[in-house]
Amino acid sequence: INHTHLVLTGCTVSFFLLKAGQEGYLDVFHTELEAFKRRVKEYTMKSKLETPKASEKQPPSPRCRLDPKEVLESLPPELKAGLQLQDVQILQNILSTMNPQVAEYHVRRCLEAGLWTSTERLFKDDTTEADDCRMMET
Repeated sequence: INHTHLVLTGCTVSFFLLKAGQEGYLDVFHTELEAFKRRVKEYTMKSKLETPKASEKQPPSPRCRLDPKEVLESLPPELKAGLQLQDVQILQNILSTMNPQVAEYHVRRCLEAGLWTSTERLFKDDTTEADDCRMMET
């Protein structure tokens, strides 16, 4: 059936004729619309009151984020180069030659600054211990 050749006035007239006898539906529509608006306002007010409480319950983050640029500039040159390349093997070699406390200090600062997102396989000793623990659990 091809509806593209219908006269538009015929469609609109029939639409409004069908709507003319339905005042009850219009009243119900307006009642439901007002109820919906009221529920939205109540929800908004409830959300505004609960939001500060939720933030008060959360403990402050124990780590403060460090400035990545400042941390990168403070690293030893070879560690800085390995970190910029994001090459785990280079980082492992560099960290294994460093004093363990100094290496841990630099890794912790890099993590807090967001320069490195994972400690996965940075320390060879740590990964073997973790693998041993996993084997013992199974």
